[in-house]
Amino acid sequence: TLDEGPQIPSPQFAPNQPTAVQRLAEPSQMLKHAVVNLINYQDDADLATRAIPELTKLLNDEDQVVVSQAAMMVHQLSKKEASRHAIMNSPQMVAALVRAMQTT
Repeated sequence: TLDEGPQIPSPQFAPNQPTAVQRLAEPSQMLKHAVVNLINYQDDADLATRAIPELTKLLNDEDQVVVSQAAMMVHQLSKKEASRHAIMNSPQMVAALVRAMQTT
């Protein structure tokens, strides 16, 4: 058994109130999720930015099978918001997509 020593104060102001740590747990989790989402968003944008030059070349290929496959890849990229912005901000990509749609 423990000796009767100094009483350790409760971390709560009132017994029916959550502690400061408990009150900060949810905002802390929300901040963590926000940071993870920002990192994923940036990863999506970086991936699209790196892929756009090669996909643009493939969309301009003579072989319609290659063009079709490249268009499908662009479609997959466009499902993510950050990638969609990268595609829209590339005049070469937009022009290649328009050309591909006109020739198929």
